Formats: sequence, C-alpha cells, structure tokens
Amino acid sequence: MATKKFAVDGMSCAACQASVERCVASLDGVEGVSVSLLSNSMVVDFDDGIISDEIIIKAVSDAGYGASVWVKKENPTEDEEKKYRGMKKRLIFSAVFAVIMMYVTMGHMIGLPLPDFMSPDGHSYEPIVYAAVQLVLTIPVITVNRSFFIDGFKAVKNGSANMNTLIATGATASMLYGIYILVRMLSGFASESDVHHLSHDLYFESVTMILTLILLGRTLEFRARRHTSDAVRKLMELTPKTAEVRRGGEIVTIPSDELEVGDVVIVRAGALAPCDGVVISGGGAADESVITGESVPVQK
Repeated sequence: MATKKFAVDGMSCAACQASVERCVASLDGVEGVSVSLLSNSMVVDFDDGIISDEIIIKAVSDAGYGASVWVKKENPTEDEEKKYRGMKKRLIFSAVFAVIMMYVTMGHMIGLPLPDFMSPDGHSYEPIVYAAVQLVLTIPVITVNRSFFIDGFKAVKNGSANMNTLIATGATASMLYGIYILVRMLSGFASESDVHHLSHDLYFESVTMILTLILLGRTLEFRARRHTSDAVRKLMELTPKTAEVRRGGEIVTIPSDELEVGDVVIVRAGALAPCDGVVISGGGAADESVITGESVPVQK
C-alpha cells in the first residue's frame, strides 16, 4: 500500500470536491481518498501494484479538473498571489463591459441618453445597431471568462456536472437566444414594428452580468481562502522541524515529517511538541498551541 498527496486545480465548491473524491474512489486499487478544497490537495491511499499515479491523475483530469503529484513549494503564497491578481484583472475587465452594457440596455429606462444611431425604438437601422452593440460588448466578457465554459462543458462530457456547468449553461442559453433574436431582426428588417418588438427581447446583458457577478463572488471567496490558508500555514510553521525519538535503545534526531505511529518522542523542557501523542512518562507545562491554537501552557 502507498499513500500519496496530489495537488488539484479547478475546484471551486463543495460539489467539485465531492466530484473529485468520487471519481478517484471508484478506481480499482484505491482504498481511501481525502480531498481538501481549502488547500486544493488530495491524499490517496492505494495499492501501487494495481494502480499508478498516472491513472489517478488521468481520472481527475477526465472529471474536468487538473491534478499533479504534490510538490512542496518554498513560497506557496507567490502562486496564490499571481492567481489572485489574474482574477482581479479579469473582474475589472468584465465589470467595465458590464457597466457599459447596463448603460446601453437600461439607461434609456431612467432617462439616460443614447447616441442617435442606436435606439431600441428608433427607425430604420437603429434597433439593429442597438442589438449589434450589445453583442460586441458581450464577446470580450465571454472571452476572458472562457474557463467557466471549458470546465463546465468538460464536466458534462465526463458525466459529472458542477457549478461551472450551471454557469456555462445559463450564459450560453442567453447568448444563443440573443443571437437568434438578432438574426430575426436582420431577416425581418422590412417590418419595422417587428424589429422594435424584438429589440426588447435581447438577453446579452444577462450573459455579462452572470459572468461578472459569479467572478466577483469567486474573487471574494478566493481572497477569504487565501487569508485562511495563510493563518493555517503560520500555525503549521510553529511545528518543530526536527524531533528526538527513542529507536533501538538510542535517542536520535529525525525530521518531524518522518515520525511514525508508535514512536517514542522526547520533548525537552521549553521545547514544542512536534506532534500529537500520549504522555508515557515525565510531566510539565506543555505548549499546545501548534495542536489546539491555545497559547497558554497546559499542565501534563
């Protein structure tokens, strides 16, 4: 049996976490799997004689997510900061087009002026231009947020719909219906009354608002998760890097990561415990902050 940790990309909600767990747990040779949305990681217990890392990674990829063998990074916050900056840029870009779109589609309802060449109730070509401008404003928002569509429809293809599937379906339906209405307006250009009526049935603004508001939520969520992850990392940094253990009648110093169940650990006066455990001899005031978060030493 082997236990290995993997990094997982693309998870955005509890449903994504459950989907990754389900697809890996169904593989032959997998005894147990635990996925963490907070750290974007997965720990798998598996029989390395039956299944390999590549098969596990492929299963996660087929489910619509990315996976790789976990590599400990010296500065994990750097990648998170880069991703956060990218999300903020996408959000600002999308928000600019969303505000312009809302002005174009809703501004005239509260008396805000529109250019003479575009009006839903104008004459001749004006409603056509009004619809075409909305289409032009929608395309950049879809382009910068294409990951919603790629991940969402990839999940459907592999039989595991997720939150991105819902977003992509709603946005795609609105976009296709808007294009359909625009085509009808062009084909019925001779009937001015029909064109005026159809110009009020466009849903391009729904696409921009769906994608922009969802991206806003994702950005705020990622920001909150970053702060939580930073707090957890700072707590983990309190763990001693080495531990003194009694093995073969001798006391040896080993990396804390190499501690095994059943090891007898020596904790000196004033030192931090490198792991949780049971006191089998001795006593004193123990600093349990690394385990419980409590800063006041506890008598043991």
